[in-house]
Amino acid sequence: MSRLIEQLGLIEHDEGGWFAQGFKSPATVRTPAGERNLMDTIYYLLTRESALGFLHRNRSDITHFLHLGGPVTYLTVSPEGELSQVVMGPDLDAGQVLKMTVLGGSWKSSFLAPGVAECLVSEAVSPAFHYDDRELATLDVIAAEHPDLLERLRPYIRETYIR
Repeated sequence: MSRLIEQLGLIEHDEGGWFAQGFKSPATVRTPAGERNLMDTIYYLLTRESALGFLHRNRSDITHFLHLGGPVTYLTVSPEGELSQVVMGPDLDAGQVLKMTVLGGSWKSSFLAPGVAECLVSEAVSPAFHYDDRELATLDVIAAEHPDLLERLRPYIRETYIR
């Protein structure tokens, strides 16, 4: 198990991987879903033992920043159904990026390539993360919203994942 889990006080995340909340702005903002903190941050770690962040979406925009390890691949689907893939990692010459933003309402999954030991990122979420604003993907929801992508996304949906 990664030494980072203990050093950063990370706990298992229901989306896969490990996380710990960092900063949470005391300022608040009114959203259609209710009052939310203006912004917050987390550490998020994928490890060889927990190498997949299951497909989910948030109402808020989330910017990811690479700290250590990787590369890690992010698969996203916009509300309009546009599928894209971004690789976060230190090899800028190979087209990897150090930061990326996933707009609210987009589905996302993250995963390590075979042989990658771990990847630590931070996420800045605005308005701040709230469990009521997050949805884990199900086969039924993806089939209804993006039937043409269902087979491509099936491996990243928690209910169909087999280690």
